[in-house]
Amino acid sequence: MKYSVSKFGILVIIVSLSFMLFDELKTSQWQSYFFSNFAKQHTYKVDIGPSSSVINAPKGPYDIRLGYALIPDFTKRLMDNAFNIDQQVRVSSAMKQYNDFIFPIFYEKYQAGLKIFDSNNQIIFAYNYPIFIFKEFEDIPDIIIQMIAFIENREILDTEHPFINPSVEWDRLAKALIEKMIDLVVETNHVSGGSTIATQMEKFRHSEKGITVSMQEKMRQILSASMRCYLSGRITYNARKIILRDYINSLPLSAYQEYGEIIGLGDGLWVWYDMDFNKSMELLNDKDADNDPIKFKEKAQIIKQVLSLFIAHKRPTDYLNKKIGPLEEKTNQYLRLLAKAQIISNETAEIANTLPLRLRESSIPKPATDFAQRKAMNAIIPRLLNLLGVNQTYDLNRFDLAVKSTIDLPTQTLVSNGLNALKIESNIKSAGLSGQYLIGDQDPSKVVYSFSLYESTPFGNLLRVQTDNYNYSLNINEGIKLGLGSTAKLRTLIHYLEVISELYDKYHTFSKNKCIDAKNLIDSKDKLSYWVIDFLINHSGSSLMDILKASMNRNYSANPSERFFTAGGSHTFQNFNKEDNNKTLSVNEALKNSVNLIFIRLMRDIVNYHIYNNEHGTGQLLWEKNHPERKKYLIRFANFESIEFLQVFYQKYKNNSSKEMIERLMNAAKSIPRKLTVVYRSLYPDGSYEDYCAFLQQYLPELPQVENLQHKLFEQYDSKKWSLSERGYLAGIHPLELWLVHYLINHPESNFNLIKEASLPVALDVYQWLFKTSIKNKQDIRIKTILEMEAFVEIHKAWKRLGYSFGSLVPSYATALGASSDRPAGLAELIGIIINKGYYSPSYRIKDLHFAEKTPYEVKFKKNEPTNMVLAPEIADIVYDALLKVVEEGTARRAYKSFKTPDGKYIQVGGKTGTGDNRFEVYGWGGKLISSKVTNRTATFVFYIGDRFFGAITAIVLGNDAQDYKFTSALPVAVLKYLSPSLMPLITKSNI
Repeated sequence: MKYSVSKFGILVIIVSLSFMLFDELKTSQWQSYFFSNFAKQHTYKVDIGPSSSVINAPKGPYDIRLGYALIPDFTKRLMDNAFNIDQQVRVSSAMKQYNDFIFPIFYEKYQAGLKIFDSNNQIIFAYNYPIFIFKEFEDIPDIIIQMIAFIENREILDTEHPFINPSVEWDRLAKALIEKMIDLVVETNHVSGGSTIATQMEKFRHSEKGITVSMQEKMRQILSASMRCYLSGRITYNARKIILRDYINSLPLSAYQEYGEIIGLGDGLWVWYDMDFNKSMELLNDKDADNDPIKFKEKAQIIKQVLSLFIAHKRPTDYLNKKIGPLEEKTNQYLRLLAKAQIISNETAEIANTLPLRLRESSIPKPATDFAQRKAMNAIIPRLLNLLGVNQTYDLNRFDLAVKSTIDLPTQTLVSNGLNALKIESNIKSAGLSGQYLIGDQDPSKVVYSFSLYESTPFGNLLRVQTDNYNYSLNINEGIKLGLGSTAKLRTLIHYLEVISELYDKYHTFSKNKCIDAKNLIDSKDKLSYWVIDFLINHSGSSLMDILKASMNRNYSANPSERFFTAGGSHTFQNFNKEDNNKTLSVNEALKNSVNLIFIRLMRDIVNYHIYNNEHGTGQLLWEKNHPERKKYLIRFANFESIEFLQVFYQKYKNNSSKEMIERLMNAAKSIPRKLTVVYRSLYPDGSYEDYCAFLQQYLPELPQVENLQHKLFEQYDSKKWSLSERGYLAGIHPLELWLVHYLINHPESNFNLIKEASLPVALDVYQWLFKTSIKNKQDIRIKTILEMEAFVEIHKAWKRLGYSFGSLVPSYATALGASSDRPAGLAELIGIIINKGYYSPSYRIKDLHFAEKTPYEVKFKKNEPTNMVLAPEIADIVYDALLKVVEEGTARRAYKSFKTPDGKYIQVGGKTGTGDNRFEVYGWGGKLISSKVTNRTATFVFYIGDRFFGAITAIVLGNDAQDYKFTSALPVAVLKYLSPSLMPLITKSNI
């Protein structure tokens, strides 16, 4: 009896557990309790400063697309670029602990995308991805809900079981497992999917590559989906509606060439079928449409297209292509099933079956953007891509990211519209911009104006406006190298003052006698050192400001008749205004009126200072014949000049075949037997006499008649008997050109770096004549060229420290007139240093970046770059006043009194003008100009307005049209005046 009771008890327990299990599978009573309590522990909040309690996002498509998975990389890059973490999320211990086992549990975004705001929190740019969505479950037409439930989960909106877990359908899962077991035995290749809508979303959102690679990954999907269902508590009805809405909004529907990846039903209908999403949804909700034959047919078409995408998303790449027949057949089958289930009427199914699925034929329209906003985006997005290390705007646009920029959109719009208006001739005339040195009679639509404005604030120099009237995305302010003419005089002036300051620091503590001794040691060519010492002798106790002011009053001749040895040759220079030719002017006056010859002589003094004041004493090379360093400098010159020649010759021959290269040399030999023979023996030093004869017959048919002469030439000009230099002389061809063609024939795959390396010993052989002590004067000329190059390396360091954009300067006095080019943005940065009293304050346009707001990955970065002094405040003050005179009395007089406050006070404006022809020029030995072609015409004005605002405005004509335009820097000055009403609201606004 005891035995039978125990057996009965066990049976009762088993039956009871079975009933409990069955009830649990049907109602989810116990799991709703467990999962809802567990989900409550997964919390997060944002607080000030960096967090030690963060989690990494999965590597799924959703997490990569929205940028969540990339946040650790972004953090490192941004912090390397002077951004600090201003705010960051803190996750709960449970969320952090279980991060490796389940996906982070929170209400995920069904739509995200890049948003860029201006400094006033106005939207500059917003990209919503997906574009077309259902924001609420109630927005979805009932027929769509019924269709997706019929296909995926017919009990998902069941109200009888409020606690049901929609992440698992046990009958569906069991069927999938049984079919999988059968497939393992007999390979049926037919296994039903066991995933619910909820677990499918976990898969295509968060599993790597959107696929399930293991049973462990499947369990992770199920657990994550279950947890997410119970985020708001045990009752899941609302959660199930959210699942349906999010599933419809996030269906992956392959990719379209002009659009990219397609996510969600709304975008799918628009991209694949060219449907108006909003009108289509209105029609599906319209009950009266069934009574209108035309609307009824349209409605049937929409139902079919919606249904086709629900089917296609299982295999979107296979179904959504030009061969749409299989998808159409499958869709028609489901239409009949929907009619049978009474979800649609038989009539709807019949009509829909007759309507073909037609994919989009027209191009996808690009969203319209306001011109001013587009220009603001051009200023921000490239910088953003660079900051984040993202290769394309396609990826950037889809990030869950809000960017606060420094742009002032109202001013940006006014300036953009103002510049655009200047393309029209009537506007040019009404603005007073059609006079001499302005546009003249030329077409105003071909003049591109670029404008940038910065504001100096305690947080740094903030870009407020950057725009132009160019219809393309090229950033003229920052993107191209321009010859900006006399703006280079500003950089030359500042470096001149820095030299004076260096010399003052060196000598101002010397006694009078010590100064006299030092003066006697100064080389006569080092005029700046001589002047500073002489000034200190005669003005004992002078301050740095005293000597800087005096240096601005030093006089130079403006006479253009002198020849200057620079850049390896003899050059002359001209003044823009011929009336200056016979004047002697101070540096102050020369800057004010932009007198070229003054700055050429000033640059010569600067170069000589660097030559005679370096620690190696290299200036002595020019007068000590036996100086131990002379040979080293001569070797450097030989290598330098040989590479310059080789670059020219390489461009000449690099795309030629061996036959073409030989023919070009033969043409240079001009059919002279001796020259032809030298060329042949140089190219083929081991060539046979027979080959030589055939060669001559090809290029000089009459010569073989004189047999003895032919043999004599072959023997006489054996390459072993003559040096390369001698052979070049005999052939009338540069020896390095002979060598290069020989090298390319034997090494056809060589690049220029290999050619340079191979040419080093050859160059020394070609330049052996240079090492003869009997030609000291010729040696001095070459040594001076190298010393000048070294001086310009030092000058470049000083320019670079103050915002110069490029990696080197042209080693020529003409650099003082703009020969080394510049960028408006670099010059604006220099003006910023001046108005900030010598402090470099970072110029930036991106103030903060806010990633993943209201998610467990949220982090906000804020720009925080320290300032540092790069220029003596005394120099900054001197230059500030000098630039003021340029506007009040000099070349920028048109801007004088252009800015006036509401109470009638004029705001001071200072700046520097510059005009340049950008040319493609070819020079020969000695600096001789061989050819010159205008590639664009530029005129620039870099300026400050008061003590807060500064910037640059450039006028440019691109391409061949440039040679027809004669405008000067008076044009951008006039344009600034024209823009002043547009700028005043910003300028008079309180500092932000």
